[in-house]
Amino acid sequence: MKTITKLLIAAAMLSAAFCSQSCLKNQTDIFDTTASARMQEALKNTRTILTSAEKGWGMEYFVGNKIDRGGYNLVLTFTEDKVKATSERDLTLTTDTFYKLTTDNGPVLSFDSYSSVLHEFATPAGSANQYQGLGGDFEFLILEATAEKIVLKGKRSGKVSTLRPLSEDGMEYLNSIKGTCDSFVMGKITGKINEKSISADLNLDRHQITFNEVDAEGNVVEDTEVTSPYIYTKTGMKFYEPVEIAGGTISYLDYDLATNVFSSKEVSADLKGVIPEDYLPFDFFEGEYVWKTYFGDKPVSLKKGEGKTYLLSGILKDIDLVVEYITAKGRLTLKSQFVGKSGNADVLMAPWSLASGGSLYVMDGAGVEFIWNLDREHPVFTFESDNEIDDFKTDSFILWKTVGGKSAGKADDCKWFVWGSYQWPYLIQDGVSNTLTKK
Repeated sequence: MKTITKLLIAAAMLSAAFCSQSCLKNQTDIFDTTASARMQEALKNTRTILTSAEKGWGMEYFVGNKIDRGGYNLVLTFTEDKVKATSERDLTLTTDTFYKLTTDNGPVLSFDSYSSVLHEFATPAGSANQYQGLGGDFEFLILEATAEKIVLKGKRSGKVSTLRPLSEDGMEYLNSIKGTCDSFVMGKITGKINEKSISADLNLDRHQITFNEVDAEGNVVEDTEVTSPYIYTKTGMKFYEPVEIAGGTISYLDYDLATNVFSSKEVSADLKGVIPEDYLPFDFFEGEYVWKTYFGDKPVSLKKGEGKTYLLSGILKDIDLVVEYITAKGRLTLKSQFVGKSGNADVLMAPWSLASGGSLYVMDGAGVEFIWNLDREHPVFTFESDNEIDDFKTDSFILWKTVGGKSAGKADDCKWFVWGSYQWPYLIQDGVSNTLTKK
């Protein structure tokens, strides 16, 4: 079955390539059967393989492009026409939806019926730069299909994802993965690879790692930076592609929670995770606060939202703002977000930079981070620009209209901030920040 299915897929894709070219007169058919028949046989065998895994398949699902986002573990169980899916992102959510095997210049696996698990990263968001979601796929070219491994290539992203049959219960598998994920509370890894000093920055929310060689003073060595998407494993992380750093090539890092040590048998490695001094666990932030603003003190509250988010009440009238948790830093961040409608326009709370003359950023990404005073008994937070978008420095927010994802001017008719304005000026002014004090 393994060899036959691989040959059928190869033949089907080769046939598709031939058929996409103009036909030549007197061309001899090099196959014993028609291209259509070979394709249907390949799809039939692929369905048999998909439904044969008794405990389901573990899918290493990579999304986005190579520098934007990494991979996520899913468990998929197939019947003749349906697929049951659960993700490491939410172990309490399992969807049961339809799939189909079809053709498009080769065999294709398509999750064409909506599933909140399978379509999480493919669903369009509310801004122009996310009209295809976050780089996820729901249609995949089947590059290989055997009982041991199925290799897929996203039709939109081009990212390769792999399915392997599980030898254990699917939920046990995902719980092991989540255990690894939850143990990662560092934003940086330092140490040595092949006796060369290394610093690696982790973006735990986007599943990215960036390596650099550093000199004796800790300065980055020029032209040594390497960024890779990664996916969590039971023992640590695996990179989308092998990473070349410090004269070696590594495809994974194992992590020991007890010692906070990273290792790999592929190279000589002595690496440790670095936990930020101001790191706070996600549960710390819930409660009542006083926010000292340019317009005076305002009572606000933070309550848990979906996933790793909080809902901030008390700044916009009758509207909760979404505040994200940065796992690698143990911090909260407030970013641009859509907050309502004005006629045919969407209203965005846009990052604003008054210090640079009033420029604003209407795309996703920019905002401010909450900086803790290191006092657990009397926590106070100030704010600083997150600097994620080039050199744009957020020091304020303003309500701004967009139509079809394009800027449409200030929303001065939407005086939704609790002080009766469409502007939220001076979160940071001349180096002095607003304060947020927990009651």
